[in-house]
Amino acid sequence: NCNWSSVFDAEDQPHHTHTEKISRVGGIGIIVGFFVSYSLVFIFFDYKDNQSLMHFSLFFGAFACFSLGLIDDLRSIDAKLKFILQILIAIFAHESGFKIGYAVLPIVEWGIDLNDYSLVLTVIWFVSIINLINLIDGLDGLAGGIGFMLMILLVVLSIEKGIAISTFLSLGMAGAILGFLIHNFPPARVYMGDSGAYTIGFVIAALSLMNFQKGAVIAALLGPMMALALPILDVMFAI
Repeated sequence: NCNWSSVFDAEDQPHHTHTEKISRVGGIGIIVGFFVSYSLVFIFFDYKDNQSLMHFSLFFGAFACFSLGLIDDLRSIDAKLKFILQILIAIFAHESGFKIGYAVLPIVEWGIDLNDYSLVLTVIWFVSIINLINLIDGLDGLAGGIGFMLMILLVVLSIEKGIAISTFLSLGMAGAILGFLIHNFPPARVYMGDSGAYTIGFVIAALSLMNFQKGAVIAALLGPMMALALPILDVMFAI
């Protein structure tokens, strides 16, 4: 309700259900919550493990997505330019270790070498999840609710695979989203904006791949994909 938040008032958009202007500062609270969780990792976890390029790029990639979304919230960016920048962020994540390079099918235990298609698959994964969360941010509580459930799912997957940092960051992000949801349930007083949607999308995609790398099984990605099945179909029909 701050006066300056009127700068972020959302214009009418096809996927939004409100006719009046709603502030889009929710993404700021989400990135702050994620930053606090990320900072605490350096206090509670092994120092050397925290120096991993993958762990550093997780935050910088999320911050890059937040910055891109924030600029778009303030002043609309050309769709083609946004798409190119999202691809560049996804390539950065791939080169930092977040990649789909190998998978083992559950039950049958068949190994599949995906290295030849790793870059393309990883870019598609990141860009798709980032934009999917953004496209469903129109109905009060929908994008935040799905993001929260996915974070809880990632907590469970991380615990099963013994990835402490992923567990901690998923919990921290879930808390940040929950704090946002309090103000986003109908009637919404704030939207997460592109800044929040892009941030959540990137973190979901990155943490899913972190679990994927640890287990090298396609099941690590099936959970998030199944949870997003309904929104994916909804977006496909909308397009």
